[in-house]
Amino acid sequence: MARGQITFSESSGTITDLTLEDLAAAGHQQNISNIITAGGVSGHNETITVNNHNALTSVSTGFQLEWDAAGWSIVNSPNYPGAVILGLATDPTAVDIDLDGSGNADISVRFGTAVTDTGAAPTDTLTFDMTGSTNWTADSVNRNGYFEFDPDFVGGTTTSTRMSIEFDIGTRWDGSAFMPDSLSTTQFAGASTTTFQASNGYGAGDLQSVTVETDGTLMGQYSNGQVVPLYRVGLAKFQNTQGLYKEGGNLFRETRLSGYPVTGEPGTNGLGNISPNSLEQSNVDIAAEFVKMITTQRGFQANSKIITVTDQMLAELINLKR
Repeated sequence: MARGQITFSESSGTITDLTLEDLAAAGHQQNISNIITAGGVSGHNETITVNNHNALTSVSTGFQLEWDAAGWSIVNSPNYPGAVILGLATDPTAVDIDLDGSGNADISVRFGTAVTDTGAAPTDTLTFDMTGSTNWTADSVNRNGYFEFDPDFVGGTTTSTRMSIEFDIGTRWDGSAFMPDSLSTTQFAGASTTTFQASNGYGAGDLQSVTVETDGTLMGQYSNGQVVPLYRVGLAKFQNTQGLYKEGGNLFRETRLSGYPVTGEPGTNGLGNISPNSLEQSNVDIAAEFVKMITTQRGFQANSKIITVTDQMLAELINLKR
């Protein structure tokens, strides 16, 4: 348990002084004695814990709690007139007491089993004495210039089982004064003033357009002026392009004859390049299309001859009647 004060420079914000003191063993916060129980409170393995030793500022003889059908109440509180019961007032197994009006539990009382109301004398009361302490002792810094703690994490009582921890908040004692080890701190007091601030970042932006580079990189243009690479187009080549199976619509499928694809970035390992903003020329097979056109034309001519022959047959039929 320790307390202290940090002093800052008003001009530079650096720490100019640091004090620390701890509570001596004599008059420690656990100094609660003469527990007297009566009535339904007795025999319940009472445990009294002090949560805030600063609240114990005077001697209180006969601090008395009472339990009845309405719950816990304070019937006697020498030297602590402002003591009140907190939210556990109706819990028969626990009660928390605020001694100084801070709203926090300064003392916590717990029972092994629930307290019962006997409804007869002696009253169901718990009485105990409390002794506060102002026996604070100033600490000194170690040879490194820091205040030092020796906490006990493993439950040992010897020095070998404890760990020494230096209290380093950015300043140390150099033998004559506290010297800052870190950046200074600043604080603005009173009315607010306009402070100039510079920023080297960017605000939030929305994607507005996408362009493709020759190396296949897709660049995104954002509304905040940023141009960010998003993705990259990959290319593939085959050992035997004639072995690919044509799916139609300029699509081809890998086969055993074509081999496995070799993929990579455009312009590397023998792969082609990307031509952005270019219009692809027609890749239609002109010879095949001409053959189809001639075949269609001849078919149309043959069909027209059939119509002519049919017309002549009908004319001969009419002439037979004449």
